[in-house]
Amino acid sequence: MSAFYSILIDLGILGFFGLLYYWFQRRRIIRASVLEVQDRIQEFLYDLHAFLDTNKSASFYTALDGFALNLEKAANTHDLKEMRIALSNIPPGLPSELQKELNSIEALF
Repeated sequence: MSAFYSILIDLGILGFFGLLYYWFQRRRIIRASVLEVQDRIQEFLYDLHAFLDTNKSASFYTALDGFALNLEKAANTHDLKEMRIALSNIPPGLPSELQKELNSIEALF
């Protein structure tokens, strides 16, 4: 019977360390994915601002500029839900190449 308790204690300790390892790896993976999404959003914002600089007199300028500001605020929060909400509010007038880039970012979620 004492062998049974010894094995049970060993399994409990092994399970505890396995749970700790899982928790650590999960946090590391989530942190890495947040940083990847932020990096891709920053690249998108750079391309969007370059597009907006060439089209300052266009009718969609204010809508896209507001979208860029909201997206930049969301990217600085480190919250994936807030980034996803900011990415879902796409105004009209976004060119197709920027739309494809935005869709690739949304695929990361």
